[in-house]
Amino acid sequence: MSRKEQKEKTRRRILSSAFELFKEQGYLKCNTADIALRAGTAHGTLFLHFGTKEQLLFECIEERLIDISNRLSHAARDAENLESMLRIYLHHIGNELEFETMIAREMPLLPVSLQRKIMAIRSGIAADFYQVLEWEMENGTIRHVDPAMALNFWFGTLNYYLANQALFAGDGNIIETSGNQLISYFIQSLRR
Repeated sequence: MSRKEQKEKTRRRILSSAFELFKEQGYLKCNTADIALRAGTAHGTLFLHFGTKEQLLFECIEERLIDISNRLSHAARDAENLESMLRIYLHHIGNELEFETMIAREMPLLPVSLQRKIMAIRSGIAADFYQVLEWEMENGTIRHVDPAMALNFWFGTLNYYLANQALFAGDGNIIETSGNQLISYFIQSLRR
């Protein structure tokens, strides 16, 4: 294995370990020494690949947000309707539930620079939803609303449920217990 391949393998191992520990402990409680230990690498090596803990979290988030953004962009081109996009999005959230819950809970506590980076990527996701909302308004399947306000309502409500999952789902999965109902209420609020 070449040196470049070895470095990439180490980098991926650190990212994977960080992702698991962020899910388990949250960003604020997790420390880089534990990440390095789980990755089986020296603490200093972690900082050769990622300058800060903030950068490490961002790269964990970025990879997942770009993946869902790409899937939603594809779905927006072929979307039957807003409801199908919401289902795709909730499916993604359900697959990354612990991580998404941690982000929803800790987002206000993250450094502002990291919050801005996360919001920049999420704006691509919102743009795909915006496009489908406008299409449905033009076709008369939903009433005319301010798309930005409607999407802020959707994402804000979803984040509230994620951040307070224990209140709404106990030890269960909030997407499984309330996902269909959240979609239904949101769609009904937009219908004529």
